[in-house]
Amino acid sequence: RRYLAASYINKGAIEQGINLMKENIKQAQKKKALREEIRSNLMIGVLLLNWQQDNEHLIEAEHYIQQAKTLAEQYQDPLFIAYAHEELAKIKRLQQHYAQAISLLKVALQYHQNFRGNYGQTNALIELARIASAQDNKQQADDYFAQATAIANKNGVATNKVAILLAHAEVQQKNGQNEQADKSSQQAKATANEANSDVLKARVSAWFNDNGNYEIN
Repeated sequence: RRYLAASYINKGAIEQGINLMKENIKQAQKKKALREEIRSNLMIGVLLLNWQQDNEHLIEAEHYIQQAKTLAEQYQDPLFIAYAHEELAKIKRLQQHYAQAISLLKVALQYHQNFRGNYGQTNALIELARIASAQDNKQQADDYFAQATAIANKNGVATNKVAILLAHAEVQQKNGQNEQADKSSQQAKATANEANSDVLKARVSAWFNDNGNYEIN
């Protein structure tokens, strides 16, 4: 159901995908499948977050992500605790509650730093860069992107490299740095092609087509 729901979302059938995820949550609760319930709450929150970023949808997204966070803490699943903190931080950034967002991201970073494969830090660093940019601190934003890039290069994870480059291109584009944005997005395209990943190629293609769902997978 989760994969099918994501497919519906990427196709543009938003409500169909979200309704399927709500059904999945009910089924997980019925079968007492706690980890599936965590995943489902987190995913529907992300789907809502990426669908329409008006305050009504952000509040609904926060409800599901907060539920995922509570369940993850109950289950003591550090990875999903970190993910939940990151997604809650995105909501706070979009609501321009930057201090709350930064606090959530610092917690997420602490969890990721404790993992053997610590490349998950890149997502939190991307968010911190977006916040810095929103606060007109270009130098700090570039520093966060540089930290994320160093971690991604060290771990050799193409998925993270593409995510960083696309996010950097997005920030540069918003700042009117069109030449730099084009360079970053072309690097993302080259990285996806080099990795020979259909998922990454599709993500880059969606970004070029200004599809806000390019992060959904």
